[in-house]
Order: sequence, then C-alpha cells, then structure tokens
Amino acid sequence: MNPTNNNKYKAVVFDYGGVLETNTYGSILGVVADYLNVPLEEFKSEYFKYNHLANVGSDSWDEMFLKVVAVFDASQEARDFVLRISEERDKCNVINQELVSNISLLREKGYLVAVFSNYTKQLREILNANGLLDKFDKVVISGEIGFQKPSKEAFDALFSVLELEASEVVFIDDTPKSLESADVLGYTPVLYKNNEQLWSDLGKLGITV
Repeated sequence: MNPTNNNKYKAVVFDYGGVLETNTYGSILGVVADYLNVPLEEFKSEYFKYNHLANVGSDSWDEMFLKVVAVFDASQEARDFVLRISEERDKCNVINQELVSNISLLREKGYLVAVFSNYTKQLREILNANGLLDKFDKVVISGEIGFQKPSKEAFDALFSVLELEASEVVFIDDTPKSLESADVLGYTPVLYKNNEQLWSDLGKLGITV
C-alpha cells in the first residue's frame, strides 16, 4: 500500500514511552541522580550500561534500575527511595491521546504505522489494555527480538518486519541516544519534544494528517 501523496516515506514508526505514553512526573533519572548527589550524565552513563537487562533480559525495570542505583549507593534506604518514587512515577503515566487520535489518519493516507520500543515483553499487553494494539500495523519490542535501540540488529529487525528499506522509514523517539544510529543505518529520525513540534517536523518531510 503506497501513500496517496507519493511521499518517499512508507512508514511512520513511534517509540512508546515518552511519545505514545507520556509522564507528568518528570525525569526519574534526574530525581535519583540528585538524591545520590551524582552528576546526571554520569548516572545516565551507568544506566545505559544496565538497561538491556530489562529491555532484552528477564529483569523488571525496577530490578534493573536498582542495580544501577547500587553502583552508587547499595543501602536499603536508597532502595526504598527508588521503589517509592518509581511507584509514584508509574501513577503519572498518561496515554498521549491527541497523538494517538491522528494515527488512523496516517493509515488512511497509506502509511504503515508501527511501534518500536525498548521495553519488556509486557508492552504488547499494555498496548492491548489501553486499546492501542489494533491502531498499529506492526509492533516491534526489544524484549521480543532480543536487541535494543540503537543497535543495528534492532533496526534491522524493524525494517524486516515492515518489509521496507531503511530510507523509507521515519522513526520518532524522545531519546537522542535511540536515534544516534540514523546516519549510519539510513532511516530518518525525528526527536519528539511535544505534539505540535512533531507534526511540524513531519510536515517538513511531507507527512501530514
């Protein structure tokens, strides 16, 4: 199925956390780094060494995050703090309904729409529970494919599932690190900040709803 506007792009792919699901709590990495009195970039660096344990491994996100925190503070007090704010943050997750409402319009114009997320296998259940699973043509989850963004293997899995060339794919993510392989792999990245900015950036690529 080709886009009716003959755009060179054939698929628009969305990250889940931070794009399709937003959070009003703020950056949990920043909160914990402040609590530990550790520079944020140093804490992020350690986080990205461990996050594969949840994204492609068997750890829950909390289990993985506690291992990161333990590098800096292995006390019970630190564990209790992290678990408490993780629970608080989870309560602030909100589906980005304004964005989701336009997904069907992209499909009507002939674009494939997909989810591509570093997440545990539970994401498919979460999408279904929120009435989102049927809104997407494809769902590619790191916990299912065994590779996480921004690795070549993860993106190769995405392109294979979409049955498209990298140059035909636009991928939207809120994390710069997840998009850092774009120049090498050949897909078009869009860094998500908010809905207005997203549609503006997509419009510059000729993708409108």
